[in-house]
Amino acid sequence: MAGKRGRFKGSSGLSLAYLSGVESSESKSSDTTFGDQDVSHLVLPVSTDTKFKGVDILITSQWPDGVEKYGSDIYLYAFSITPLSEMEESDLTRQPDDVTECPYKISAISSKQDGSKNEQQFFYDMKSGDEKGKKRQREDGDRRPPKKHPQPTGPCWFCLGSPEVEKHLVVSVGTQVYLALAKGGLVDDHTLILPIGHHQSTVLAPGEAVPIPTDCIQEVKDTFMECAEAESFELHEIPKHSDLKQIVPPGAPYFYAELPTGDKLLHRISKNFPLQFGREVLACPQILNMPERVDWKACKISKDQESDNAKYFRTTFEPFDFNN
Repeated sequence: MAGKRGRFKGSSGLSLAYLSGVESSESKSSDTTFGDQDVSHLVLPVSTDTKFKGVDILITSQWPDGVEKYGSDIYLYAFSITPLSEMEESDLTRQPDDVTECPYKISAISSKQDGSKNEQQFFYDMKSGDEKGKKRQREDGDRRPPKKHPQPTGPCWFCLGSPEVEKHLVVSVGTQVYLALAKGGLVDDHTLILPIGHHQSTVLAPGEAVPIPTDCIQEVKDTFMECAEAESFELHEIPKHSDLKQIVPPGAPYFYAELPTGDKLLHRISKNFPLQFGREVLACPQILNMPERVDWKACKISKDQESDNAKYFRTTFEPFDFNN
């Protein structure tokens, strides 16, 4: 291996990535530090490769913050590693029985990544028709027009710019996605998290959120597993801090559930998948006990009631809405 960063594949098939030095406090690197460009040099070549499964070993000289609490006084270990290139997809998404908590501070990583982006924030005007839509200008005074979101070529019930969207259900609008109450929701606080721009399928959409009673939380995972078995397909557990983009190739259909316990369940869809599966599970007796509300069309209410529910949700959600 040569240089301060790079990738290497051995004769056994094991792939290694290495990054030397400690993280620089600035974006530039030096002989003893690494910066954003060094990380990009490792990531960019494989970021669009749909066949890339990952690296088997990452070698760094800087340990994650707090990782020492997971170690012991033994500093020499022996490993028996099967190369990722020889493993099945199902094995890659299965969570080991002895897995430990991720030593990286995920919130710190996310906030750092979010802080490095200087995107514009858009606001949807849900007040009077006389008021013009507002947008927050960049702090540096940049007045360039915002990047346009993809537009639908036909009717679309979800992307915010479409005339088919029932905008009285919208409760908050962010940079890339917006929050709206579900039409025919299982419960009053059933929300959809949808892209502002048009996407060709809901595979690319962030998803939805349904509140459940706290005394049912421990039952959710087993219920999902039992219902999946009854439908003759398998749900795989994936690590709690895993990134879905690293597991599912772009454009591939999948079902994904994030549970209140932090557990994450994934199924790679091939064919004949029940489209209402998630709703059916939550409506079953073990959780919400609302079998009569599985079909959203049976749960529709008047537009005035929908507007009142959205107004109430908007008010109660306001203290937690970072878009305000």
